[in-house]
Amino acid sequence: MKENKVKKALKEGKVTLGTLVDFVRTPAIATMMKAIGFSWIIIDSEHSGFSMETIADITQMARGVDLVPIVRVPTQHYDPIYRYLDIGAMGLLIPRIEERKVLERIVRETKYYPLGERGMSPHNAHSDFKKWKNIMEDTARLNEETMLVLLIESKKAVDNLEDMLQVKGVDVCHVGVFDLSQSLGLTGDIHHPEVTACIEHVIQVCKKMGVAPGVTTFDVEVTKKWIDKGIQFINYGHDTGFLFMVEKHIQELQGYINKL
Repeated sequence: MKENKVKKALKEGKVTLGTLVDFVRTPAIATMMKAIGFSWIIIDSEHSGFSMETIADITQMARGVDLVPIVRVPTQHYDPIYRYLDIGAMGLLIPRIEERKVLERIVRETKYYPLGERGMSPHNAHSDFKKWKNIMEDTARLNEETMLVLLIESKKAVDNLEDMLQVKGVDVCHVGVFDLSQSLGLTGDIHHPEVTACIEHVIQVCKKMGVAPGVTTFDVEVTKKWIDKGIQFINYGHDTGFLFMVEKHIQELQGYINKL
């Protein structure tokens, strides 16, 4: 069974850097992100057009280059969540979690006995197609190496967080800054003091409950600020966003060319 080095690092209180893949469909994107220096990627199945086959390909490439693949699932339903685990995802990012009872069901459906009742599929990608030697030991190991990341996207989720984290099995609470800003009536104003206060509350609750706090960032200095405040799980940008980072350079060059 492959060790989840990101989960291990978070338990040790370390900071980890990853990014979102939401458009580039080649499995080689995993190799590229590993070469850049990321420890994990989130493969977006909520807002992208990725098929299950594409996600399986990217996930397998990520595992092969020692990059932890996490899938952002499109729903909270058992199907397709369990299939992302079977095809090799080492973590799941669950959107729109606001209530404890929903979280209890998700933990039950994504963990094997005795923590849950996840459907069993030996000889699959989640164990790198290796034969299970001892089912009880191997399922326990898969439970341990699989990450569950909650996407905190609303004021209701922020307010209910401590109650939700009474449920065991959550590794990260990751703030979705854009949806949170919308929930507060501040659509797109991700640096507004109210948004900042919510993120700081999430950090405090996570530290109290032994869960790693996370946030999405797009700027180095902002990222440093959140690391200093206690954020451990940093989703820095996304694949298409990195392409747009060169826009200013291209505009400057085009202006120079137009003067020739």
